[in-house]
Amino acid sequence: LLHSSEQNASRHVQLTANAVGS
Repeated sequence: LLHSSEQNASRHVQLTANAVGS
């Protein structure tokens, strides 16, 4: 299981990737 901080980092990376992709 991921720690909450790791989940938040992963989510942040996905949001950033989505922002850059669009």
